[in-house]
Amino acid sequence: MAEETIFRIVLGVLVVVMYVPRKIHEQRMRVAARTGLVQDQDSRGTLAWQSLLLGITLWAVILYLIKPVWVNWASLSFPGWLRWLGAGLGVLGTGLLIWTHQALGDNFFGGLKIREGHELVTRGPYRWLQHPMYVAFTVLGLGYLLLSANGLVGLPWLVGTLLTIASRLRSEEAMLQEQFGKAYEDYRRRTGSFLPRVRRRQEEP
Repeated sequence: MAEETIFRIVLGVLVVVMYVPRKIHEQRMRVAARTGLVQDQDSRGTLAWQSLLLGITLWAVILYLIKPVWVNWASLSFPGWLRWLGAGLGVLGTGLLIWTHQALGDNFFGGLKIREGHELVTRGPYRWLQHPMYVAFTVLGLGYLLLSANGLVGLPWLVGTLLTIASRLRSEEAMLQEQFGKAYEDYRRRTGSFLPRVRRRQEEP
């Protein structure tokens, strides 16, 4: 089997393992969010460009898998080892995303939403990171880009993720601060935003 075919199979598996369970969970949470919603701060404009970039990515993945000649114009010259690194990043990002969803449980929503009974999650990857889902999506985008060696497959995902972080982060943190107060302040002091906080060992007197 040609190495390029293996890369396509690996990418297809990673996308399915990431996308299908997430959409099922997202739909279940969307139904639940119709009742007891306290705050919803996502604008329609934000949702529109997110959907556009996600749509481009999904169609690019489909074409890359079944009709790669149609997206060859966006091909990049990456060595084999770099593409295997992309596969590793894809596995890492998928694992982190699944772990994040498990930690969130019923607290997950696709946008900036808080409803009655929402809790401040500090378990799973949230024990060390305030925004593990953003980290997972960034790692996934980079993984898809390197693995496919195709700009159309990875770049829209990365751009969408970075725009989401830039447009949502302050609103998200302000919303959590308003909802959870001092508990959220304490949580932020002991965790990092996108990388674990390095704690200095205090010297005993």
